[in-house]
Amino acid sequence: MTSSSYRFSFKIFNGFTPYISEDAAQKLKTYKYAGGDSGIAYRCFYNPLALKLVDYLPDTVAPNLITLIGFMFNVIPFIVLFSAYGTDFSGKIPIWFHIAIAISYLIYRILDEMDGKQARKTGNSSPLGLLFDHGCDSITATLFTATILKCLQNGNNILILLGVGAVGQSFYFCTLEEYYIGGLYLGVGNGVTDGSVLLIALFLLQAFTDSAFFEKTVSFNMNDQEITMKYIHILAWMTLGSQVLASLYKKKKKQEGEEDHGEEVVYTELIQQIIAFYLLWGLVLYASICQENPIIDNYPLIPVLLFTIVYSHNTIHIQVSHVSKKNINQYVFFLVILGISFLAQWHYIICVIDEMTRILGIKSLLREEEPLLRQQKDQKAEKAEKKKNKKKKSNKSLKKSPSGNTIDSNSNSK
Repeated sequence: MTSSSYRFSFKIFNGFTPYISEDAAQKLKTYKYAGGDSGIAYRCFYNPLALKLVDYLPDTVAPNLITLIGFMFNVIPFIVLFSAYGTDFSGKIPIWFHIAIAISYLIYRILDEMDGKQARKTGNSSPLGLLFDHGCDSITATLFTATILKCLQNGNNILILLGVGAVGQSFYFCTLEEYYIGGLYLGVGNGVTDGSVLLIALFLLQAFTDSAFFEKTVSFNMNDQEITMKYIHILAWMTLGSQVLASLYKKKKKQEGEEDHGEEVVYTELIQQIIAFYLLWGLVLYASICQENPIIDNYPLIPVLLFTIVYSHNTIHIQVSHVSKKNINQYVFFLVILGISFLAQWHYIICVIDEMTRILGIKSLLREEEPLLRQQKDQKAEKAEKKKNKKKKSNKSLKKSPSGNTIDSNSNSK
């Protein structure tokens, strides 16, 4: 079946589909995954455990189902956290929740290792499985970073977007590496498997210290000025720096002539892909702090989710280009931004119109009555109301005399 046969699956998108051309569809069928993990935690814990657990799974369990369940072990805690304890990044989180997130993240990591092994065991390895797995991971990377920053009480500040963007940057450049090198190879000390041990330890540390550890501060002098920083802010800056170094390390591996089964490097296109990421990150950062009442101070989750949606789409698009051996086309990236902007704009317009019509007591699409006619109706209604009030007042003026007879209080007593 060729890619063109999918054109009529969703008729509303006929102008844009198929995204996978005829040539790319043929290359998609010949794709073979390449990659490896040299991490200590992977070799000593995750890989042996995943192999043992997969032996107990029936062949009827689809690898993508394992991926989806693992993904939910990150998404559900994220939703519960920000629903139950507010959308800001401050405030104490209960001990039990830190422990629950540590356990859920460990389960996610184990399931993330099991899906590929189940695919190879059942002979169901496919580019779709790779895309599904990495697509879920790209979303998880930033959402879980936001979860960490909230649990560690970072507060509503620019470090939220710097931390989320730094982790997104690392995942984005890993995806570009996979596109150009032809495989994803994780070294010793990588942030995926070895880094997971540190992340689980952070949550357990918060639980055992009743969320107090990262609230501690440290002071130091710089240019004769004393600067005080929370532990969480130091951790956020360290994360930012480590992710930048990780991205540079990936470039170094490529230059040293690692075995290359990927696409030919066209530097103008590579520069465009790098600019696309930093332009998105920079715009979200600037828009979040440039106003007099910055959105990062009041609704920090909105720019986090906006960045996550657009960055993850661009990452998934690079993955599709990788498995189908086609050039990365940035028009899809801008198409997504256009769609988000369109929906947000019309949501704003419709809500403002609705609010104004209710406040002003007018109709937006129906013709209003002439002002004079409306004034006359208001006057008639006012006269009727006065007449009604006068009648009520007259009835109240009648009262009973001491002998039990009613008399008119307005008559003169003799």
